[in-house]
Amino acid sequence: MRSFRMLGFCLALISFVADAQAQQTIQSRSLQPDGLELVSWKYARRGSGNTMTDFVRFGLFDPQKNELVLNMQYGLIRYSKLPGKYVVRDTTSFRLALYDAKQRKFLTDFVYHHIGDFADGISTVTLHDSTAKGTRSSVLYPDGKRASFIYDFLSETTSGRLRFKQQGRWGIIKNDGTMVRQAEFADMRAISDGLIGVRYEENGLLGYVDLNGKEVIPPSYEDGEVFLRGRAVVYAKRAGWKFTQGSSKHDQAGLINTRGEFIIPPTFTAIEHPVGTRSIFVVTNADRKKGIYDTQGKLLNDFTISYVGTWIKGKALVSNEGGNREGWLDTSGRWIIPPQYQAIDLKNTSYISARTRSKYDIYDSTGKKLFTIDTATRVVLGDKFALVLLHKKSVTIVDYQGKKIRTIEQPGLSDFSTRFKNRSSSVSDSVYVAYGNLITVHHLKTKKQQFITEANEFHHFSEGILLMKNYDGFFWTDPSGKRLTTKNYFDARPFQEGIALARSSQYDQHVKLVNRAGQEIAQITGEPLTNFQEGILLFRNPTKRTVFAVDSVGKTLWTIDSATQATMLGKQLISIQNTRNKFMLYHTSGKRVTDSLYDQLGTVSDGLFGFKLRGRFGYMNVQGNIVIDPIYDGASNPNGKLMVVKLGPQVTIINLQGKRINDSLYTDGRTPLDNGIVAVAKDKKWGLVHSSGKTLVPCLYEDITWGADNRIFIKDKNVWYLADFAGKRVGTLNFGSVEAFVDGYARVKSAANLGLIDLQGNWVLKPIYKNMTSVQRDQVITFESIGGKDWPIKN
Repeated sequence: MRSFRMLGFCLALISFVADAQAQQTIQSRSLQPDGLELVSWKYARRGSGNTMTDFVRFGLFDPQKNELVLNMQYGLIRYSKLPGKYVVRDTTSFRLALYDAKQRKFLTDFVYHHIGDFADGISTVTLHDSTAKGTRSSVLYPDGKRASFIYDFLSETTSGRLRFKQQGRWGIIKNDGTMVRQAEFADMRAISDGLIGVRYEENGLLGYVDLNGKEVIPPSYEDGEVFLRGRAVVYAKRAGWKFTQGSSKHDQAGLINTRGEFIIPPTFTAIEHPVGTRSIFVVTNADRKKGIYDTQGKLLNDFTISYVGTWIKGKALVSNEGGNREGWLDTSGRWIIPPQYQAIDLKNTSYISARTRSKYDIYDSTGKKLFTIDTATRVVLGDKFALVLLHKKSVTIVDYQGKKIRTIEQPGLSDFSTRFKNRSSSVSDSVYVAYGNLITVHHLKTKKQQFITEANEFHHFSEGILLMKNYDGFFWTDPSGKRLTTKNYFDARPFQEGIALARSSQYDQHVKLVNRAGQEIAQITGEPLTNFQEGILLFRNPTKRTVFAVDSVGKTLWTIDSATQATMLGKQLISIQNTRNKFMLYHTSGKRVTDSLYDQLGTVSDGLFGFKLRGRFGYMNVQGNIVIDPIYDGASNPNGKLMVVKLGPQVTIINLQGKRINDSLYTDGRTPLDNGIVAVAKDKKWGLVHSSGKTLVPCLYEDITWGADNRIFIKDKNVWYLADFAGKRVGTLNFGSVEAFVDGYARVKSAANLGLIDLQGNWVLKPIYKNMTSVQRDQVITFESIGGKDWPIKN
């Protein structure tokens, strides 16, 4: 019975699109809170010259009655947060109207530029006013009638009040239009906690009125923020405010209650109510030290903190003693882990490692110290066990009572899984130590060397497998040179998550999927767009203009029409480019997340990714919701909780909430590092800035690039040298070019030759090589170019 009902729905759709002489494809269906389904329908219409143009149209479908409530002919449909009411956009005028799905009729004409969501029984709308030759705002009621009053701007309703703007001045009205305060204010804050910040004169002081317009706190402050839980940050002096000259370090910030009484006196440069907390404020003094106050103004932790991280479940990682020591603090001001460590690793939710040089203290999530590891180069925490990498390159497995389970002596062993699971076992308590990623021509610890003589070109190394090439084509081997298969391929890719791609000949239209045993497990017709990751492979069929996904055995999971390109963004998200060169966001399951609106989409980091819309850059979250509006001329990908953004010729640094970390402006900047450090430039001279806003290295150098967690490379007087994050030189060597460290070693160039250095700036392999691959897990391959081919040579 269900199949016949759905057939009626499909026939209704086909009937509509047939009238348009188009080829139809259903794009998405989503259930709305009132039980209706919002359906989008994509079709390609044939035009003059036999060309095809893609269109997307929206409609409403009632699954209970198995019929369309609104035909599939609209450019956009949005639920208005009021059951049965939908905002609909016309495809001709691009204007909006209100539709009643219960009565199945439009309550307004298509005249509005904006219709907001309904709250308190009303919505705000924006329309063109021919008299004023601009847009004006009014109130729309659920029956589609518009209020008689109209203003230059109306805010969304809050607590039965709306803020309005008329001829450059601000006022307050009730939802029914009753005047609370005339348009008499030069500035007005948002409504919060029943209070509204107002400024009478353009450069006057700020005060607060209640919902009835009564003055509750007289104009007493140069600036102030909205109230939150009965508290507001105000400024007795706001040096960073547009009407006063100076720097924000001279701000005088305090905290008041709803009676205007100071809970925290206005003697600080900044007061912040951290995200993720309800009962504390982080206060910064003139020395840029931070203290923790509760909502009653009690000092919980004195001003010894230089940096406070993100608060998660009432706890935050903080830096003490000028940023040189880290600790773990809760919202009562109690040190869960004392601030005495160089680094604290909070990635594992049950256990925490705290490092001082080569000594590690292991804690549980309550801050109880479990045991100490006296000497280690690295500790990785798992659910059941910890893996300890010792100086002599052996790995010890310990439980969380500090008991040694097993020690593995393995030359060159330096990588292991944090999951601690054997890949061939389903036992969750087993330990997996990865011997993969070991490629040896030069073994940096044992000085042993291996040579693979069959290949004349080395291409890639991943997952413990080498991709090589000889005169017969591509093939894979293990690190000792043993082949996975006797067959050679015209083209091949390295392994990723146990799957590699290959083609047998130049004209072969099929792509083979190869497993780690060298077996061809499937073949796909199409062009590969990605390697295997997040459980799928993405392909393109240029003839059909489709992008499709397959699983690890070659089964097609889903297909997207009118698409030309796809890129994995991470976190199970995919960027899809359509035939109009617009980008949209999809989940790896094939579910559409956003419309095809964007000029660019960036990669996911810290839960956000950048996008470009109408020539401007902003940021959205993984649900496709815009978090930071597209107002920037340029932007980096988020990293280390920071982004570098550009406004005109200037660059500044913002956090994930869009707030600037300091008042400095720069002429250039690079993508931040994971540890919250950013390379910035002023007038082509580079330096480093910390996420706290503190300058680590002044902008004095020709260039600065990242080296390792505690190392940078500085270019000065046309040569590079190694330094720490404070800019202090490490070692005495100079270089012509440099690369980042991998597993404690960096490839550098000196006198036109390549060599390898350690973190102390000493030579590990002297600069005598013309060609050298990057380090992988304490090993490196060197080559000598002979006759256009790369050959391994001896050190």
